[in-house]
This record gives sequence, structure tokens and C-alpha cells, in this order.
Amino acid sequence: MKAKKINRTTKKKIILLLIGVFLIIIDQAAKFLLTQKELTLIPNVLNISYLQNEGVVFGLFNGDLLVIMAVTAVILGFIVKLIIHYFNEKKFVYATSLIFILSGGFSNLLDRILRGYVIDYINITLFNFPIFNIADILITLGVIMLFILVIRDLIVPERKRKEKKEKKLKKKEEAMKAKVKKMEEKLDTKIEEVVKEEKEKENK
Repeated sequence: MKAKKINRTTKKKIILLLIGVFLIIIDQAAKFLLTQKELTLIPNVLNISYLQNEGVVFGLFNGDLLVIMAVTAVILGFIVKLIIHYFNEKKFVYATSLIFILSGGFSNLLDRILRGYVIDYINITLFNFPIFNIADILITLGVIMLFILVIRDLIVPERKRKEKKEKKLKKKEEAMKAKVKKMEEKLDTKIEEVVKEEKEKENK
């Protein structure tokens, strides 16, 4: 029996989920490799500084570990539900932003489960800023993307975006039809020339 071909929508879902898993692995690998490390990457600008963070993002909101874990798990569960919704709606840009947040949040939650704290290591020494990690970057990037998408939808309604997309597709179709018609005309001209040449040969 031949294996069924995976459709385009399913491929997008699989790719996004694999990206999410890959991002978690990258953050966890960095935390493992940089444990207890102190490195200067760019003098007076960027260092690797190992820190055990018992708070949430960027070392904020220090508190009870179980409470933080429970709240994080609930939030991540809600995000998973939203990702499934946007997968079903084929809104993959929204799903991408949420997968960034999910990957970062899950990686930090994994730290708390395994270690009881989150490992931070990126230290911007150029100005006073909390030490953070790749997971924090993913969460921040995902939130910014989501914010931009929500603002975009408020400014430009989905109906208008669909109309714009349909106009673009229509223009492409018209351009393609014109191209095909031009090719057909050239082919007809070529056939007429060949037929004319054959008739001239017969007359001779």
C-alpha cells in the first residue's frame, strides 16, 4: 500500500511543532553547557554569567516554587488550547507566536521541575538589566509578535485582508492568462508560417 501524502496544512503544523521542540532543546543545551560558567563575550557589553533564578521572567516575582509552577502550567495549558484553535483556523502566524511563548515557558518550567530554579546566563553589562536566558527571549519575542498581530487585526480587519489577498490572486491569474494567450498567439503564428512554407514548396 502506498503511504498517504501529507497535505500542506499538516506539514505546517508538524514544522511548527518541531521548531518548538528544537527551541526547547537549544535552551536546555545552553543551560547545561553554561552551568557554573563565567565568560566575557564582548568586554563591557555582553557576558555569560551563571545565575540561579527563583523568580519568573528576567528574575521578576520571586515567590513560592509550587505556586509559580502551578500558575505557569495553567498558562501553558491555555496557550496549547489556543495553538490548537489557530491550527484548526489555519492561522499559522498566530500559532507561531504562541509556540515561541510555549517553548520558552515550558523550558523554564522544566528547569523548575528538575532543579527547583531557572538557570539564567545572558548578562548585558552595557546597562543595568536582569540576567536572562534564551527561553526568556522566546517568551518576549512571542508576546511582541502576538501584540503586533492583535494591533494589525484591529487596524486592518480580516475581511479587508482577504479582499486584498483575493485581488492579488486575481491579478496573478489575469497575468498568467495573458501570458498563456500570448504564447498561444505565437504558436498559432508559427504554425501559420510553417503551413505557408509547405504550401509554397508544393506550388514549386
